[in-house]
Amino acid sequence: MASFVFNEDGEFSVYCEPHPVMKMKVNVEEGASNSGEVKLDIAHYAFSEESMTISPGTVITWANQDSAQHNVAFE
Repeated sequence: MASFVFNEDGEFSVYCEPHPVMKMKVNVEEGASNSGEVKLDIAHYAFSEESMTISPGTVITWANQDSAQHNVAFE
């Protein structure tokens, strides 16, 4: 499991270092409907969401459901 608090507005590119084809975008903007804590899966060599818009201060937690090792990295 990996968690990150997105405190600043902006667009963040997320990927898996061992598997760089695994990517997602996180947009952080005031007033977004997703806030607080968001739980996402990593399964079948993919993030469960390709993109997501969240409010500042939101925590995203990724849970690896694959037998392969994955991580969460930022460009």
